[in-house]
Amino acid sequence: MLVVFVCVLSTTLAWSQSKPKATPSSPAPQSSTKKTTPENSDLGFHKGSKVLNLGIGLSVYNYANSSFFPALSASVDVGFKEGLGPGTLGLGGMVGYWQSTYNYGSGYKHAWRDIMVAARGTYHFDALNTEKYDVYIGALAGLISHNYRDDLVDINSTNIDPAFGFFGGGRYHFSKGFGVFGEAGYGMTWLTVGASLKL
Repeated sequence: MLVVFVCVLSTTLAWSQSKPKATPSSPAPQSSTKKTTPENSDLGFHKGSKVLNLGIGLSVYNYANSSFFPALSASVDVGFKEGLGPGTLGLGGMVGYWQSTYNYGSGYKHAWRDIMVAARGTYHFDALNTEKYDVYIGALAGLISHNYRDDLVDINSTNIDPAFGFFGGGRYHFSKGFGVFGEAGYGMTWLTVGASLKL
């Protein structure tokens, strides 16, 4: 009986020593997929972008036989939402100034002066939106102040009216921070060109 017990014990010890030891499992490889952020977005104009446009243009309000000062404007576009259909939505605002003067002679003249303040929205097409160029459409809504002064009949009046407009435009960037832009449509001007600065 003792002999049988010793044989079983020896066999058990030999089997346990020959059993391979378990090795710790390797950690699962982490995904190398890079999450798109404003810093690595392929879009030139994306969520979080800030662009300042400084422009000069041909005013919608030009009067016959008068000298006029080209319309000056400043506008800001801020990237608000990407992936909205085939493009990116931008929101911002603009302010513009224009004046025109007609001389009667003998020191008399009449003059018009317009100041516009408006909110604007832009839609930037992803297929035409890169670090170099950006094509978009937009609309604006706000207020415009019309001032009219006539020295001959002693008139000086100001009216404030609603202002609406629509436009299409594009930007081309020579560097990461500087470029040029052009917009055409109906608003304060028919056509505006100028410089674009990425903020």
